[in-house]
Amino acid sequence: MRKGAGIIFIVIIILIGVYFILSSNQEDSTTFSKTASEIKEFNGQVKEFNITARSWRFEPDTIEVNQGDKIIINLNSIDVSHGINIPELGVSLKTGSGETKTVEFIAGKKGEFSFSCNVYCGEGHGLMRGKLIVR
Repeated sequence: MRKGAGIIFIVIIILIGVYFILSSNQEDSTTFSKTASEIKEFNGQVKEFNITARSWRFEPDTIEVNQGDKIIINLNSIDVSHGINIPELGVSLKTGSGETKTVEFIAGKKGEFSFSCNVYCGEGHGLMRGKLIVR
């Protein structure tokens, strides 16, 4: 019985590893939606940010904008594949090692929104966090 449980455990570990390998090699999965109401809300400025993703941190890790601003994020990954995810605003972007990818969206509502890496990047993956402040 123990030998069978060990084999099942190994198979599960292999499947998890394959999942992370396949998900990190997928094409760019930029997702954001601009509804008619969001487009009307673009009454601010265009704010462009160059964010570097590396070993478990974003630089800068806090960005501030005004409600109604159009936000452009250029995400540059300098070590392994990384991404940025802001679920409350429908933003998800993945980039490979040495690549820069861009996502654009409207800051349609005020608040503080956490962002995180959405590509498993190693043992410190859960530490990759940042904050978007919309005034």
